[in-house]
Amino acid sequence: MTNKKTKGLVVSTTSLLIFCACFIVGIGLAAAAPSVSIDPALVDGLAPGDPFSVDVNVDSDGSTLSALELSLEYDNAFSVTGATYSGLMGPQNSDVFIVQDLTDDGEISFAIADATPAAQAGSLLTVDFEVKVGAADGLYPLDLMDVMLVNGGDAIPGVVINDGEAEIGDGVVVPGEDPFVQIVADPGVFGEGDVFDAVVSLDSVDDTVSAVEFDMMYHSGALSVTGATYNGLMGPESTDVFIVQDLTDDGEISFALADATPFPQAGDFLTIHFEVKAGAADGFYDLDLKDVTVVDGAAPLPDLDVFDDTVELSSVPTVPPVEGIELMPGWSLISIPETLENASIDNVLQDFNSSVIDSIFYDNACTGAMEVPTDFEPLKAYWIHNNLTESVVINDDYLIPQVPSTPASLTLCEGWNAIGHTADVELSAEISLTSIDDCYSKVKGPWMPTTNEYAFVGYNGVEGVINGNHVGTDVFNMNMYEGFYVFVDEECVLA
Repeated sequence: MTNKKTKGLVVSTTSLLIFCACFIVGIGLAAAAPSVSIDPALVDGLAPGDPFSVDVNVDSDGSTLSALELSLEYDNAFSVTGATYSGLMGPQNSDVFIVQDLTDDGEISFAIADATPAAQAGSLLTVDFEVKVGAADGLYPLDLMDVMLVNGGDAIPGVVINDGEAEIGDGVVVPGEDPFVQIVADPGVFGEGDVFDAVVSLDSVDDTVSAVEFDMMYHSGALSVTGATYNGLMGPESTDVFIVQDLTDDGEISFALADATPFPQAGDFLTIHFEVKAGAADGFYDLDLKDVTVVDGAAPLPDLDVFDDTVELSSVPTVPPVEGIELMPGWSLISIPETLENASIDNVLQDFNSSVIDSIFYDNACTGAMEVPTDFEPLKAYWIHNNLTESVVINDDYLIPQVPSTPASLTLCEGWNAIGHTADVELSAEISLTSIDDCYSKVKGPWMPTTNEYAFVGYNGVEGVINGNHVGTDVFNMNMYEGFYVFVDEECVLA
């Protein structure tokens, strides 16, 4: 079985309610392109027997939507128990015709046609799942496939697909415990004309490998495959090592490799070269490994884990780093690593009146309250709201550390705690959170105001990239002025 794990402020009641709503459910963003998305993007904390549901959201971005079809692929750790059409395109009748196939075989299909089409945005379909008894802990993909939005008789171009994930248990599947194949793209945000690589690697643990075969799916409207390089893992291509690859730039590439003198294998075996196409819409794009088979002799390896990855495209140019703390429009999560000479909110935010920075809160896990601070305290993370439509900067002249000062510490309580970085240089969470290593299991952050989500989720005791933005704490980086949330199992002290 293959397991897809892929300053002085007047705080209004309105602003507090807005913050709480955003904090709990996330803030919706206007689409920059037509899109079909799984919502929520991550369902976590599941256990065998648990039911859960996801919505399939559609935004035609102003285009008239006359028909739609899609498939949703899921792992056999789940059963589909039903699906409900929302009525987005009108009630099912002679004008609205629906076909759906809910056969519980790892893929459901849905199609709808509307005789009186209009632009659409909202939830189209709610799919109900149940976690099967005996399902293993892990992070499992919910992948949208074969998606087509139709305007009249023409397919709407540039549709961005946002897949989802479901997490059973703590979601940690550690590469190396079972045989695995994974794809890992270069880190960073890429724009039009940029090139990047994605490396496919294999670890067969103790099993010999005589053949490997997979397909890799990507968004051909945004990305081009410009080539692929075999890395020689199983020896040079020769009469003993035979390679077949199809790099047709159509959204899917295929690769197969056979070795007449098999051995256990661990390492990179293929580097795929990409280029971002002109006009590619901003967003997150999946690199999905499909139909992955690793053969030992004549039999495929059982319990093979497969890890996908995601790349971010953005047309916003990279700008030099600012001197101080940049506050993007909307909510930011910031922190101060050291005691300041003058830590009062009035001093640090003296360049902004209450119409610019209109709210600031500390989420106190020990009291369960959102508290309005009078001073910035080290190691606490603060939610701060920039009411403008452009970025502003807290000048570093107001961020001068007190000398001498007592090393900061912060008591954390069971659950999710809002914390700051513990140093004035970038460090991994593995190093930065050494003082609480025995009591924390997860850390997430930094917060990204442009997408209203956390950039990474780090898992204590795990190394490297797990799946997408789920990583081990050895590669989860924490930097000065950034805020994070850490989950602790018991009261402990961060220092």
